Parts: sequence; C-alpha cells; structure tokens
Amino acid sequence: MTMSSTLVEVEQLFIQLELKCSSSVCVTADKSGAGATSLAMALTERYLLSGYRTLYVDFNLFNPSFQTVEVSRNETVTDYQPVHSLNLIEHKRVQKVFAGFMAPPSKSEQMPFRAPLSLQTHLATWLETYDRVVFDTSPLAQCNQSNIPTTVVANQCDATILVVAAQTSSNESVLTALNQLEANDCPFVGIALNQFRTRSLSEDIMSSPFFYRTLPRRIQTTFERFMSKYALFQQAT
Repeated sequence: MTMSSTLVEVEQLFIQLELKCSSSVCVTADKSGAGATSLAMALTERYLLSGYRTLYVDFNLFNPSFQTVEVSRNETVTDYQPVHSLNLIEHKRVQKVFAGFMAPPSKSEQMPFRAPLSLQTHLATWLETYDRVVFDTSPLAQCNQSNIPTTVVANQCDATILVVAAQTSSNESVLTALNQLEANDCPFVGIALNQFRTRSLSEDIMSSPFFYRTLPRRIQTTFERFMSKYALFQQAT
C-alpha cells in the first residue's frame, strides 16, 4: 500500500520540516513493516511538487525496495541536473521513479557511509546538486552489522521522523526507538502514526464469524449498504 503525497498528515509534516529549514530528513521506524518507505516516498513527492530538486537515498538494507534504472546518455536532461548526476531508482512494486542513491551491497563499499564524518561529506556533496535529501533507513529494531546504522544517518540529518504502525507497535518498541535517537543526539521532529493496518468498525463487523457464516448473503449485502451510509461505521477501531 502506497501513501499519497497530498494527505493532510504528509502536508503537516512537510510544513513542520519547512519551518525548521530542514534540507535533509531521515525517515525510520521502530520495526519492520511500519511504513517508513511509504512515508519517505510520499514526502519526496511532496518536495517535488513544491519544485525542490530532491534526492531519495535508500539506506534500508534490511528491506530494500528499490532498483536502479538505466538511463541512456543520449537522453536530454535539464540544465540544473547534468548527466553525470542523474541516477534514477525505481520502487520494485509500485514503479515510482526518483532521482536517487542506493546503498552499496558490499560491506566494504558501505564503510564510507557508516562513519559520521564521511557521511557528512557525502551529504554536503549531494546538497550541492539537490535542494532536499530524504533518507529511507532500516528500522531501529533491525539495525545490526549488516545495515548502515540508522542513528548515524539520523545524527547527520536536519530532522528525523519515526514511523509507528497503529495496533502493531508496542509502547516498549516505540520507547526503545526514541531512546536510541535521543542517546545519539538525533534531531527529532516527531512520530508519524501509520494507520494503514487499522480496520473500520464496518470491516470488523463484516469479518466476524457470525456475520459471514450465519447471515444469508442477501442480508449481508443489506447490512453493508446500511453501514456505508453512516460515518460511525467508518471509524477506526
């Protein structure tokens, strides 16, 4: 499931980041499946809609979602983005394409991005070409020697957003993630509560055994139409 860049919640994050003059943003999660990649893509699209040259950096080595896109050197590019800096990456499932950078697959090639000062140099170089840089990083609970440390990335960014999945993230996992960010002096903007797994009251009713096993299909259809007319049944449970 993808997230729209025109959602009110994305707009609120965008405004908050703009007010803080954040040029680089780290998007992470307390654990896998919370929706950090979806939010990172939506935020990148929102920056692009505002006319910002935006670079998407995929450092989510725990669950990589992108692949490189080959660009012909004979293709015409705009003046502000020369051929040598045009690197495109594509989401494997939803086929969204961004100007981007993917973390190298080998540990030896990842080393320059694991060291804070070296990463700082790379980020400064990217910001010479791009107005905004959005990092999609590994979940804090899944950071290990196979990942580029999320806290290192967050520490070098102007802002960090922690994505939390409604009903699946525990208080303990969220607090642990927040403590990790605080302990590493990571500039923190806020928590994005992702409710993409949350069901409405009508969905809960329709999925109950009594509803789909006991009631005739004709009555089920009548109930479905009735519930669709009232906002009460569309509320999250």
